Amino acid sequence: MNKGQSACAVLALVWACAAAFGQGLVVHAMTGQSVAGGHPWEVYRGFIISSPPRIEGGNIVFRAHTNGSPDYRQSPLIVGQVGSPVLGFRFTGESGIPGVQFASIDFDLTSDTIRTSASGAFGVVARLQGEGVTIHNDEVLIVGNNDGFRIIAREGSQVPGDTPGATMRAAGQESTWHRALSGWSLSSTGRVAFSTPISQPQFPGFGSHAGVLTNATGELHLVARGNHGTAGNGTIVEGWSVHMMDGHPRISPGGTVVAAAIFDSYGGGQSGGLVMQRDAVLQRLVCRQEAPGIPDVRINRLWYNGRSAPGLNDRSEVSIGVRLLNPSGQMIGSAAVRASPDWLQIVARTGDPKPGRPGETFSLNDLEEARVLISGSGTVAFADQSKRGVFVGTSIDDLRLAFDPASSIWPSGLGVPLVNPSSIGMNASDQLVAAFAFQGSSARAIAGWDPVLGNILIAHTGQTIEIEPGVYRTIAELSINGFHLDPWYQPVLSGGGEDGLPNSLDSAGRVVFTARFTNNQSAVLVATIPAPGTVALGTVIVFAFRRRR
Repeated sequence: MNKGQSACAVLALVWACAAAFGQGLVVHAMTGQSVAGGHPWEVYRGFIISSPPRIEGGNIVFRAHTNGSPDYRQSPLIVGQVGSPVLGFRFTGESGIPGVQFASIDFDLTSDTIRTSASGAFGVVARLQGEGVTIHNDEVLIVGNNDGFRIIAREGSQVPGDTPGATMRAAGQESTWHRALSGWSLSSTGRVAFSTPISQPQFPGFGSHAGVLTNATGELHLVARGNHGTAGNGTIVEGWSVHMMDGHPRISPGGTVVAAAIFDSYGGGQSGGLVMQRDAVLQRLVCRQEAPGIPDVRINRLWYNGRSAPGLNDRSEVSIGVRLLNPSGQMIGSAAVRASPDWLQIVARTGDPKPGRPGETFSLNDLEEARVLISGSGTVAFADQSKRGVFVGTSIDDLRLAFDPASSIWPSGLGVPLVNPSSIGMNASDQLVAAFAFQGSSARAIAGWDPVLGNILIAHTGQTIEIEPGVYRTIAELSINGFHLDPWYQPVLSGGGEDGLPNSLDSAGRVVFTARFTNNQSAVLVATIPAPGTVALGTVIVFAFRRRR
């Protein structure tokens, strides 16, 4: 940006959704199109499937390769509302630090650090070059909008609230700081939370994570830190010392911060759980607490460092997959739980029947690693190890199955649809979106779910769509939330839409994803999961349809 540009007007056609034509789509950006706010001759050359676009409040952010940046690493950050993308930041030019400029940073290296918010703000990790810049202070976390940007934090700088000489650093001598920041969060109110390894003078090589955030005025303060290599020297939370914090802290619009952590007990041993800061008070959640309704059983979160991170909503409620332990500390089951500082609830556990799957029950290991999302209403969503659908509800009594493989929405002949748990998005209205692979074929699909309308097929490979009147393209490849052909990819994702982490589904039901067509063109597309009773999809400039058989 170094400064944002105003979005150009886009002509739109309001089209009422006809059931025969499937879900309406918007071409947000496409190869060959002009880049608004760029050079007069600048056009999009491509979109990297593994660098997914993000959406919140109708604001979309993504990196794109254009002919205006001969150096692939200078591919700009594109921002703007649905249907109106505009160049936002070029990764070149003055940084605001005397004698220091922005430097090129590889396209893929920033993919997990891109954020947007309902307020129109965007954020990303950028690289520096110039006077006094070394490999130990060459990366910054920035947040920008149409008026400019500000540097939130810089590698190598003092950690606020820690001892003098404690600095933010990369995890290893050869590592880069953006990897540590990949799980940072940006709330709709502009608050920021991130974790970083810390180097102290007496422990220069020890990577102790610390949760750090900005308050409403933009000042950083320390939430909690690890033990700097000495047991018991971490932040004390309700009598337990933080050993190390997760790299994916979350922050709600109201400023509640949650991160997974390992705790050192004064009685010996360690245990996983969550640390929460709410109204300046630190609390410890889902860590050796008694399991409600199950005598002599306690819960414990296994340590995964970024995997199975908690969900968080703006009511300071969290969700997580946990182990169930007997008095000897042995695992006897697993569970999906909801919790707050005031209560704990088991939503489903080992032995409970699986809704929509007659005769099946949750197994021993089904839920301990589950990614459990939580919406603004407190509804949770999670997939089990079979990946045949997503369970949605607030308790075992009202859980139901979304994306049922037996649903009539799936194209015939593709095989059994399997949800990718890492791709699931959820919003405050309890709507879902996810990517699907199919047993027995190489097909891929993206589908949405609404609590009233049920399953909605959004797009699938082999489908032909009309990208403009009389011009058709067939989808060869799809990606949403970073899921494409790699089933092992673990993207950094929101745990329900209100935690400041990136999402492909916003609060209005708009879904953003990437498609490559059979002619090798590619596009960033937007669909809308309609609210119950809604007939028109709103602003639509392209629609999809099923080919006649």
